[in-house]
Formats: sequence, C-alpha cells, structure tokens
Amino acid sequence: MSVGAVRNLSPEFIRDVLPNLPPKRDPNAPFSRESVAQGMAHIKQGKDHALATVWSELLEVSVENVQIKMRDGHVAELRVYTPEKITSSTLSKPVTYSLHGGGFVAGNNDTEDLINRQFCLVCDVVVFALDYRLAPEHPVITTIYEDVEDGLKWVYANAAQHGGDISKGLCLTGTSSGAAMCAMLGYRAPSLGVPIAGMVLRQPAFIFNTYEAAAKEEWKPLLKSREENHDAPILGGNDVINLNGLIAIPVEDLIKPENSPIYASKEQLAGMPPTYIVQAECDPMADEVALFHSLLKEAGVVTRLQMYNGMPHGFHAFHQLEAARQEMKDTAAGLSWLLTLSASS
Repeated sequence: MSVGAVRNLSPEFIRDVLPNLPPKRDPNAPFSRESVAQGMAHIKQGKDHALATVWSELLEVSVENVQIKMRDGHVAELRVYTPEKITSSTLSKPVTYSLHGGGFVAGNNDTEDLINRQFCLVCDVVVFALDYRLAPEHPVITTIYEDVEDGLKWVYANAAQHGGDISKGLCLTGTSSGAAMCAMLGYRAPSLGVPIAGMVLRQPAFIFNTYEAAAKEEWKPLLKSREENHDAPILGGNDVINLNGLIAIPVEDLIKPENSPIYASKEQLAGMPPTYIVQAECDPMADEVALFHSLLKEAGVVTRLQMYNGMPHGFHAFHQLEAARQEMKDTAAGLSWLLTLSASS
C-alpha cells in the first residue's frame, strides 16, 4: 500500500503496519456507517491481540456491565472496570468516565477496552464506560450528547455503589469523537453540577465540517493537517469529509461553545479542567488538536500535549509499534498526573 500526502509517516509504521491494513476505500464507493464499522473492527482486532500478548496483566481487571436509563427511557450499557474485587473493607477509588471513538457512527464498549483496563489497573481507578447511541440514526447534538450527559450524571450519583469515590477525583477520558465529547462535558460540567478533576483527550477532533465553513478566519492559516495528511492511512482526508457528511451537524450548532469548546472565548475556556492531550503527527485533525491545546494554555488552563511523531490517527491500536506501547504508558501517566493535581488542590 502506498501513501501520498502524509507528514513524515514513520518508517516503523510503513514497515510493520501499513502492509497489513485493509485496502483504502474507493473514494467513489458509497460511504456508510458499515464501512466505518469494518475499519473499526480491524482496529479492535489489533487491540485484542495486544491484550492477549503484550498486556496480559490487564486481564486481571474485574469487568461488569450494568444497565442505566437515559432521560427518554432508552436503556444503555455502562461497563464498569474495577482494579480488584472491591469489598466494604477496601479503600474506594477515584473515578474515570470513558467515551469511545468511532466518529459518532461506530464503536461500543469493546472499542476502548484496552486503555480502560490500563487506566483501571495502573492508575488504580474505577472506570465507567458508556455505550451511547450512534449517528446517523440518532442526532449528535441532541440524542448522543444527552446520552453522555446522562451517563456522567449517573456516574456522579452512583459511583460509590461500585467502589468509586468522587471526592478523590472524577476524570473524563475519550478517544477521537469520544474525546470531543469529553471536552464538551468538561465545558458543560459546571452547569451540570458535576465537578471534573481533569480530562484525557486522545487524538480528539473538534471541527466536524469543512474548515472553509466552520473554522474562524484567524485559525485557517494554522489548519493545514487535513490537506497535508490527506492520504494518511487508517483515517484520511476523504474519510473525514465523508464522516462529517454522515453525521451532518449543522454549522450553527457546531460553533456553539457548549457543543464544541474550541469555539469558546478565552474567558469561557478559563473554567475548563486540567487536560492531558494526545496528538498524532499524521492525523488529519492534528492541527485542530494543537490549536485547542494552545487556546487552553492562553486561557490559563493547566494542560499537557504529548505528540507522537510519524503516527496516524488510530496508531494506538497497533502494539507492534513502540509508539503504541509507549502511548499506553504515557496516557496512563497523564491520568495519574491529573489525579495528583486534583488531590493537591
């Protein structure tokens, strides 16, 4: 498989991963959530293999699925990860609320199973992961955002039943579109009455439309990654265009800060929680990530950015890569850093 417009794609990725990826989708072929799900399934295979071979100690984590009710009566699965079988004699743990990626149209609680186990065991936290409803059947700004709000409020109210202690810190973690929703929840948290200790945003996206239609004019000279990483493997420029078309978030809704905090003013962003951000150099959204990080810093938010050179969006699934193995360790350390900040505040 060849690559065209991609920034500095890692020789290790080209050698060890690229030959084993499915063929790039024909840009003239119909695009659907099924095509996204097929790509996600390949990524999930890589994570499952890594769990069995590289990270087998994470199998010790206790996993339980519970059912919770959304505001409209829909029943959603919430997966709970505990570091050990918590009894009344064991100390309660800090809490993490996890949202999976998949462009709002694919993914489920299996998608982030590997990193959630890592958070649970290494950071000694109780992790709650929500299987929210998906687009295009369900609108992003209403149904999906309401689902993840309801899940967060349930965790805040009920974490103690599963050995969690909100007073020790409640963090948000998510990947890709899940990271976008974590940022949204971090912005909305004060109005929801839920204190957030910190956010881990892995390869987030924020501008779910063309830059011409949805980026502020002063941002446009900074946003080159969709063009320069147009031919990136796993997720390329055409995939971004097609996904944004499939979820069809109206620009007038997208640019509201409560829906995508990248549009918030400096004063509004000042209330965001401390944030740890993962960036992949060859991600079409890499420049959005860098922009959001810089906006948080300008607003005085405590933030760290960890960039992985030569890596595309989704690289973390392929643990034959040293970068993927290191990202697992770094990101867990990022969550631990946030919890340390919370404990000292």
